[in-house]
This record gives sequence, structure tokens and C-alpha cells, in this order.
Amino acid sequence: MLILQLSVLMGEKKWTRSQVARFTDFRPNDIGDWWNGEETGKITLDKLDVLCDLFGCELTEILVYVPNSPPRIEFNEKGEPVRRLYYEEPANPKKGKKKRQAK
Repeated sequence: MLILQLSVLMGEKKWTRSQVARFTDFRPNDIGDWWNGEETGKITLDKLDVLCDLFGCELTEILVYVPNSPPRIEFNEKGEPVRRLYYEEPANPKKGKKKRQAK
């Protein structure tokens, strides 16, 4: 999974969410969601590019990869990917979260 390190970068600069919103013209609610680690799937490459400019950092300093547990991909004995094990659909408030099994 990818983890957005916005709170770490903001803490290093001692910037508030409202300051980052003012600097970037992003919605304060979006910055709050990203800061809390929520809704990171909605952040675009363009917004990540702006954040890299703002913090003077590389993309790998904003997004950090952490292996999924349990893994989403099944591998064979040679270490080759065989199939995706499952994926989660976005939550729908009316229907709830679903998990699908790969065929």
C-alpha cells in the first residue's frame, strides 16, 4: 500500500493545513484527509507534483510503499506473479465495502 507522508513533511516545516491550502490552492478538507492518511486514492499526479514543489522533495519522500498484509498477488515457486488474490471496491455508503475473489 502507498502511504502519504504529508503530516511528516508539514511537521518538519511547522506548517498548518490551512497554510498548505493557501500555498497550493487545494481544498483544506482534502489536505486534512491526506494529512490523516484518508482518501489518498483521490490524490492526482498533478497535486503530488505541486506538493513536491512546495516541500522541495522527491515523490518518494511524499509517497512511501509498505507491503500489503495479506499480499494481494500470489506468486509461484519461481517468484513469478500468478494472479491477483483480491481487490477492494471503493466503499459505497449504501452498499458497504466488498471484497472480490479473483477467478
